[in-house]
Amino acid sequence: MTGVGEVSSVYLASAREAGLLGHLAGEPYVSGFYREPVANEPQILVEYASARILGDAQLMDELRSGLVEEHPEAQRILLRVPSGHAPAAEGWFPYLSYVQLGHRTEPGNDDLVRHAETSEEPLVRAWLADALRTACEQQGRLLASGAALDTAQQILDAPDRESLVFVHEGRAVGHLTLRTDSYEEVLGQERVEMVDALTDDAPDPRQAQRRLVKAAARRAQELGRPLVANVVHTASSNDADSHGRRIIGKLRDQGWSVIYEFWSLKLSGPLEGA
Repeated sequence: MTGVGEVSSVYLASAREAGLLGHLAGEPYVSGFYREPVANEPQILVEYASARILGDAQLMDELRSGLVEEHPEAQRILLRVPSGHAPAAEGWFPYLSYVQLGHRTEPGNDDLVRHAETSEEPLVRAWLADALRTACEQQGRLLASGAALDTAQQILDAPDRESLVFVHEGRAVGHLTLRTDSYEEVLGQERVEMVDALTDDAPDPRQAQRRLVKAAARRAQELGRPLVANVVHTASSNDADSHGRRIIGKLRDQGWSVIYEFWSLKLSGPLEGA
């Protein structure tokens, strides 16, 4: 679990070599500029900031000012924050939470869950693209033309990608797609990551999703790695984030725990929810 100040020394050394490690009042942070592919939004990603920076409103404001000066074209800053904490400065809101399953799942097989067949990959691609579009819309980001399908195909093409499907009356009606060799650089942790799960076409979507998640948990156990997933937040303020926090509350009841989050600061461009 990510605690305040926990960071891999290998990660910091790698960030230093790449020119991404900075210091503010003697405290380290790691940041870089990139263009988010689905919305084509220019962003600054702060993958790590020390506990002192996160907890000091003045240092947070200085961090923002310095990053904006360095990357004036950026429309958003994403800041990684350990579980149970929030940036001290105003204007930040939760954007994405990463959760980890904390209990073991009974071994066995499910007759209604299997790996997707090659002929079903176009269907899985369409489901992934739908999920990307939905996340973009929920967060008020404008979708770049063709980006959802292109990104979905990139997910399918990943060498460690595995897609499980839930079968009803002989056909796939839902999926759960995994990255089985995901690596979390900040902590130096190998893990299995749930990229997406969609079961809207199943007769009982909740039951189908539970069975897919159990199968994913078994797969993670086979590999000896934790199972990680993410929750997309849709609100433009922390106080208004009842939907995201409600989902996380339900996941906690099911044995999941938040390990870290990304918080967002909108700088320019289309307004949230536009």
